[in-house]
Amino acid sequence: MFMVSVERNLGILPEMGEVAVAQEGILVSRRLVLKDSVTPDDIERLVETLHWQLAGYVKKDADRGVDFAATWQIDEAVEAHFTEDSYADERYFVVSGAELGRIEEALNNVQTKILIWSLDELILEVDGNIYPASKGKAVLRLGLGAPLKTVDSVKDRILGASKNPETRVRRRAVQAMAYTPWPEYWERLAEMAEGDPDETVAREAAFVMQALSESGGERS
Repeated sequence: MFMVSVERNLGILPEMGEVAVAQEGILVSRRLVLKDSVTPDDIERLVETLHWQLAGYVKKDADRGVDFAATWQIDEAVEAHFTEDSYADERYFVVSGAELGRIEEALNNVQTKILIWSLDELILEVDGNIYPASKGKAVLRLGLGAPLKTVDSVKDRILGASKNPETRVRRRAVQAMAYTPWPEYWERLAEMAEGDPDETVAREAAFVMQALSESGGERS
């Protein structure tokens, strides 16, 4: 099913929530979601330009639900992780390591050398799409690329989508909450788990709540 982010309930460092403390002092960035126009050649050129060294990769195995993922060593303290997320139908980079300054430098390099969805663009996509399929996709993408710190402009749109009359939009909102499990979502998830008119949406909301509870998520 969909993932619950490892960034939940972590100490947020920069003001905008770009990086958080993950575990054992390791820092992890938010997801940098690639635009659809980015090609494999673009990614290869990025890696070559920045002189990243391949540290390992996982081949996609659809039968086992395994997505393609690759990790590059940026330097002795920082790594870049790339994922082709088949569930969200999106691709993204995450940067992790022990030195905040080097992580921020790597994030800036990625954002200036390849087409990444900015937060403003993610929000505009949600606001500008009126058809359920495209709006739902935009809502999920917003959750995927959201900062690690709660931002009202993101939270309000995802909560609003969770009350949309279209089932597919509400379902995408639940999935967005799973990718960015802010404590402000708990109350709405509980309401959906108990009373959403669609059984699938209600079941998935309950699943997200259970996963967050088991992984240490806290209510607001």
